[in-house]
Amino acid sequence: MSDGKRGGGDRGGGGGGKRHKSRYVPGKGAKTSSAIIPHGIRGFFFSCENGRENKTAHQMMETLNSLYEKLCPSAAKETEAEAQDIQASLEAEIADLREKKNQRFHKLDLETGKGLGFIKMAYSLEGPTPQDLAQALVEDVRDTKEKTCRFIMRVLPVTNTCYTSKEDIEKYVKPLIEEHFPAGEGVTPVKFSVVLEVRANNSIPKNELIDLVAKLVPKPHSVDLTKPDKSVLVFLIKNVCLLGVVYKYHDFAKYNCNVLAMSEEERAELCKKTTAPGTQPGPSKKLAEGDTDSPAKTEEAAKVAEEKQEEDTDTPAKTEEPAEVVEEKQEEEKE
Repeated sequence: MSDGKRGGGDRGGGGGGKRHKSRYVPGKGAKTSSAIIPHGIRGFFFSCENGRENKTAHQMMETLNSLYEKLCPSAAKETEAEAQDIQASLEAEIADLREKKNQRFHKLDLETGKGLGFIKMAYSLEGPTPQDLAQALVEDVRDTKEKTCRFIMRVLPVTNTCYTSKEDIEKYVKPLIEEHFPAGEGVTPVKFSVVLEVRANNSIPKNELIDLVAKLVPKPHSVDLTKPDKSVLVFLIKNVCLLGVVYKYHDFAKYNCNVLAMSEEERAELCKKTTAPGTQPGPSKKLAEGDTDSPAKTEEAAKVAEEKQEEDTDTPAKTEEPAEVVEEKQEEEKE
């Protein structure tokens, strides 16, 4: 019977034997990095349907590669020339060539959140910028009413990333402003806005951050929140700040590919659904719903109100006579 009893050996069965210490080490094999998106990179921040992050990222990289070669034909010729030279080589060299082509864009496997992702773009002195590629992508969706990336929602270009502090944001946003909003004589004024979005971060009040960026833009450029020519993007995600500049942010539906792929009727219906009951739609929604109110009508209404007010002031108001005067009149009538 004694031979059938379980011992307390190294296997950790019953009997007083101790388990290996490594089993009690917490967090073994877990990721210890707290960085969501690395600092000092450029690329594209996108949103998509939940659970479709990997599929969307791969479709995005294919689309961006085709747009890159379309905007920069020299890059496409170099790729074709290299491919022809490699055809006579070994399969390993062909794989290296394909890997070199894919180095333009790289998906970051980071915990950005459900339905969110980031594609890193390699730095290059020549070729289109993230802003150029994002602009070409949304223009294609608007013109064709079709999405090359099935599950994509929004895509925003990121020129640089930094830590979420006032000092770092001011330091890294200055070059963007100097590039897109030059100062001096003979400069064409540009209407601009600051687009701020915050996720899981409350280190800086929103008003202070918007004022910080807006004050860096020199004259003669002016703020226009309804229809700006350029918009400075400032996105805070945990401990990372994403910076970029886009053209016609509102005209391109805030770079929302789902909305851009809709017809005019679908967009008008969407405006009605998103307007809360008992509230007035904004300027863009009024245009979508066909509101025909014009400044001329409001001016006419104001003139009519002024004329009525003048008539009221010209006619003397009826006032009651004092009691003493009324009594004197009554006595005179009796006499």
